[in-house]
Amino acid sequence: MDTTPLFSVIVPTHDRPGRLAACLEALASIDFSPEKFEVVVSDDGSPVSPAAVVAQFADRLRVTLVHGPKAGPGAARNRGAARALGRFFVFTDDDCAAEPDWLKVFERCFAQRPDRLIAGGIVNDLPTNRYSTATQLIVAYAYANNARRATSTMFFNTCNLAVPAEQFRQIGGFSQAFPLAAGEDYDFCHRWQHAGLPAFYAPNAVVRHAHALTLRSFCRQHFNYGRGLFLCRRRIAKREQRSLRVEAPTFYWGLLRFPLQQTNGAGGWTSVLLVLGSQVATFAGAVREWLVSGGSDAAAHESAVEGGES
Repeated sequence: MDTTPLFSVIVPTHDRPGRLAACLEALASIDFSPEKFEVVVSDDGSPVSPAAVVAQFADRLRVTLVHGPKAGPGAARNRGAARALGRFFVFTDDDCAAEPDWLKVFERCFAQRPDRLIAGGIVNDLPTNRYSTATQLIVAYAYANNARRATSTMFFNTCNLAVPAEQFRQIGGFSQAFPLAAGEDYDFCHRWQHAGLPAFYAPNAVVRHAHALTLRSFCRQHFNYGRGLFLCRRRIAKREQRSLRVEAPTFYWGLLRFPLQQTNGAGGWTSVLLVLGSQVATFAGAVREWLVSGGSDAAAHESAVEGGES
């Protein structure tokens, strides 16, 4: 009897045992045959091993824990993928909770096209947190913008992303040139589509994202996004043999208007101000990365740590 799972759900984690427990609880409760999926938790150098958290679910999930030194989310996902057995890899984060039909939606999508990257929908699970709400509005706008990209790359977040294992290995997994949780997901999406592989958005494959933010952590997160996005755009420019590009001014104008289209009243204007602040922080992070890691030495370092890219 073949016991190979259809899906391997890969969850990178670092020092968030409470969030990891909630993530695993949601996975243990989904409406999907337990024989058809496994969970691989990839610990990215947590000061205290999450082994005790994972052990709580050993009787409800086919779950494996792998350890490694802190090397960033790309390395953690690759480490999990190296131990995964499934035909398809499904990536989520430890602060996400899958909806009950999550894997059923992915199963239907892959039945139609088993060679494509599939991104699922992301819902903010902390609607009263203004900083989490503003960040989710940026994600929603970026995903809506994907629908307008008729011939260019669609970019998705790895907190809800599924790919066939064979093609994942063929393109070398995630780049490990990104030490922060920023940029490696967009770089992967570009490499996937640059290799001629299809991508698809399945909004009904939903995870609820519970990433609590304060003003300080909101600014730090978007500053780090700027750093990662600069590295990502520089790598894309090298891959496509062209100069580095940024989004057109109309993209940013639309981004600032988007919160008012989604939220009425004072809440909408609060989100506009926070989205504006996020873009200032993102720009500052990009400038920082340009000043500190720009130049041929950094580019050579990125090439040296790139995993399997042609």
